[in-house]
Amino acid sequence: MKFFIVAIALATAGCAASVDGTELGGVAQWYGASPGEAVNAANVHCQKYGRVARVNQVQTLGGGYLAFSCEKS
Repeated sequence: MKFFIVAIALATAGCAASVDGTELGGVAQWYGASPGEAVNAANVHCQKYGRVARVNQVQTLGGGYLAFSCEKS
């Protein structure tokens, strides 16, 4: 049972969306995750600056990414 739990943890460890950006916006990549997780990651990033994410572009090839801007709410 412990092996099974460790195997699932290792399999999903790289499945989070990553964000690179500033207070004006950025790019969220979802390689191994879902587009919804990338949108959530973009919103979390923008909330650090008191803003909300607006998706500007979505690319689904090669793992996928979305470009977003952080706008005042």
